[in-house]
Amino acid sequence: VTQQLTHMRPVLLFHVAVVVLVVGPRTGEAHRPLPLLEIMHHDRTLLGEPIVDSPYPFAWRLQADFQVGGNSIYDHLTRLVSGPKVTMTVTNWYGNLVLVSARFRRTTSYGIVSFIPLANGQTLIRDIVLVPRSRTMVGRRIVDPIDLWLRKRFIREFVRSDVEPSQGIRFNPQRAIEADKVLVDYFNWLHTIHSKSKETL
Repeated sequence: VTQQLTHMRPVLLFHVAVVVLVVGPRTGEAHRPLPLLEIMHHDRTLLGEPIVDSPYPFAWRLQADFQVGGNSIYDHLTRLVSGPKVTMTVTNWYGNLVLVSARFRRTTSYGIVSFIPLANGQTLIRDIVLVPRSRTMVGRRIVDPIDLWLRKRFIREFVRSDVEPSQGIRFNPQRAIEADKVLVDYFNWLHTIHSKSKETL
């Protein structure tokens, strides 16, 4: 027996905020013999080897542990409030939609990142920050908005600190070093799935 429940409505499990940045090319090319993962996470120290797999046909997933470094106020507060280490899980769907979780000792943040190509070689980065809703009305009305604002601010600064050193970088597989293996594998995967998609059209 089918019965329509008129009182039902969507259950929102997360509060949502959006961070938007634009990345553009600049003159010159990076010639530093450093791993690209190190350049892009200059205030985070990689602990051990990243774990990479492909859980679904069009998904590429990386999980890695990082030590929270850096001397900015955001880095100090992150270590104080969340913890000194973070496990990042990044699941990339088809190259332009990324699901991210950052699991610290005391907190966990979630995000959805999209990359939209623009004119003149620019890219629009839209990061949707997800914060679990409190169980109480007081928490949802008072605590959650503050928590959401803080996480949005922290994530924006974290992404900005990655964007600045990566501006102008041009990936050249001929110049990749051993420590760039994860990035090389990622670009190979990206090339493969897009080649297969063109074949099926």
